[in-house]
Amino acid sequence: AQYVANSADTAPVSMMAEQSISAGGKVSLGDDDQGSFILLELPFDRAWASIARSLDLSGFDVTDRNRSEGRYYLRYVGEEEEEGSGWFAWLGDDDEHPADGVPLILDVETQAPQRMIIRMSYEEGGASLSREQIEALLVLVKGNIN
Repeated sequence: AQYVANSADTAPVSMMAEQSISAGGKVSLGDDDQGSFILLELPFDRAWASIARSLDLSGFDVTDRNRSEGRYYLRYVGEEEEEGSGWFAWLGDDDEHPADGVPLILDVETQAPQRMIIRMSYEEGGASLSREQIEALLVLVKGNIN
């Protein structure tokens, strides 16, 4: 067992692919003069894949992506209602999330080889969101990174 544990760092890529991308303990939320951000301590390739999955689970529709720039173009659409989610589901809830349909940009910036900074902003000319609303969306994304 010790041999297997010690050889995990030198395992071939195919063996590493079988392991979970778990980022537990490697993801945190930060704040600076530019606003809130997610700090993800993973190499770019793993961070990019983890973020793509998290966006899907968090209720975002990715409209475009530019991996070479580290940029996702997206819209928040919220969680989809399940069919038959309740007797009164047809009544609906008229309260929309403030970010519903707002064109957003998610940037993945390399701070160090194993450290990414993820920032969210809204597209120029579109509806604007407050700093708190963007932070709430980042918390949602952070909660689904694994």
